[in-house]
Amino acid sequence: MKLMAMKKSILCLAGACALLFTACEDTSDLGTMQVNEKPALVSSNGVSSRFLIGNSIDLATYENLDLPVLHTEMKADFPTSAKTGGVLQLSSTPDFEEGTTVNVDMVAINDSEENDVRKADVAIEGNAWENAFVEFFGKAPYAKDMYVRYKLYINDGSQTLILPYQGEDWWPVYTVNVTPVDLKYDVRPSYSVFGSFLPDTGVEMIHGEGHEYDNPVFTAFVNVSEEQAAAGYTITISPTDDPSVVYGVEPGYESDLSGRLVLGGLPVKLPFGPWKIEANMITKMYTISIALDKLYVPSFGNNNSFTRNCGTLLTDDFITYTGAAYISKGFGLTGQPSLRGVLYTKGDTENSIKLDTGRILNDGNMIPVEKNGLYWLNVNLINKTADATLLETLGLVGEMTGWADGKDIALTPSKAQASQYTTWTGEVTFTKAGEQFKIRANGSWTTNFGGELDDLKWDGGNLLSPGAGTYKVTVNLLTHPYSITLVAK
Repeated sequence: MKLMAMKKSILCLAGACALLFTACEDTSDLGTMQVNEKPALVSSNGVSSRFLIGNSIDLATYENLDLPVLHTEMKADFPTSAKTGGVLQLSSTPDFEEGTTVNVDMVAINDSEENDVRKADVAIEGNAWENAFVEFFGKAPYAKDMYVRYKLYINDGSQTLILPYQGEDWWPVYTVNVTPVDLKYDVRPSYSVFGSFLPDTGVEMIHGEGHEYDNPVFTAFVNVSEEQAAAGYTITISPTDDPSVVYGVEPGYESDLSGRLVLGGLPVKLPFGPWKIEANMITKMYTISIALDKLYVPSFGNNNSFTRNCGTLLTDDFITYTGAAYISKGFGLTGQPSLRGVLYTKGDTENSIKLDTGRILNDGNMIPVEKNGLYWLNVNLINKTADATLLETLGLVGEMTGWADGKDIALTPSKAQASQYTTWTGEVTFTKAGEQFKIRANGSWTTNFGGELDDLKWDGGNLLSPGAGTYKVTVNLLTHPYSITLVAK
């Protein structure tokens, strides 16, 4: 076990504490790291303590039990009713910085007196140490080094006195190799999708960072053709190293695109389209969603044309799609530059959408809007929602306006059919290079754009001016990446 000297100055809660103990010689300087196979009794100001945990500990031994961590000895100068206690501080780093520590209360057990010396063991709840380990390192059942120090005190019912170590509240630091409780979750390190049109070896699912206990979500992508869908495209999930263990669904749920997997269940049937398969293999819940790189927004405003000013929405997760689009009367969402294929139309409730493959967008199934104009769309394909915010105005706000509300420098939208309301122009004067500013809609921060001049992002960081002077401003919200062009006048 490694022993390191503490160099931090901690406030003592009772300055008179040293007067209550018989002085004794302090231990030698602990500035040099030591290794103690059997922790020795460490003494200071008449108080001695021994760390009861050795170089390592297996927390499974103390699950739901008390865990003795210290043995303490002191002169019996206190009433027998006085209680020995303290705080054990656990940390993932040796410097015990804020955010890397957890404090756990210690209580005395096996309190006794012998030869005018009061002795006690001090314990914590074993589960408290386990909880701290999980907070620092997650649920993965791998041993990690943790750093431990403690603060001792006596409570006589009316006051609490700190029992210091060489003038410091905290006693020396120990390093302990800690093995956490293995939660024994029913989850494997790797899974694969097997299906009627997939290779016999299946397709291994993608797993993100972290141990499968902490990140039990596995993902795969498949593309189902119309012919395959007609023939019956089905999938199951199995551990990659044991395809004989098969997860499917209960009878009657074969066509559901979300639900619970069961061991030995029936295959899930996939319709035509590109699909993202996501499964939490601890909860055994799965979700299958359309895996589209983008969504197109046909509308009466572009006569449902995909070659004129049809807006497009992009995504980072194949679930949430955002972007701007000019809309007249109503709109639809398609997964391809065509009305045939993946099509989302008006749902049964306000702002809801539904998958409507095999049909054509028309007056009856378009998602309606109250007013023609440029909209910022936020579409969620899992929740089946489409929120549309009308961008009635766009303006520049920043250091040149004092960031003041009502002082936005207004931009004028284009009204040519080829770029209806998707290009906005104006003029701005900057006083210096690097002057900070943003673009916002409707004079509000609810919808704003920032990031980089050639890559505008919704709610991105502050933009920077290229230099002092007056500039012609052009904002493009039609083609990705969105951009703002500044041309010196």
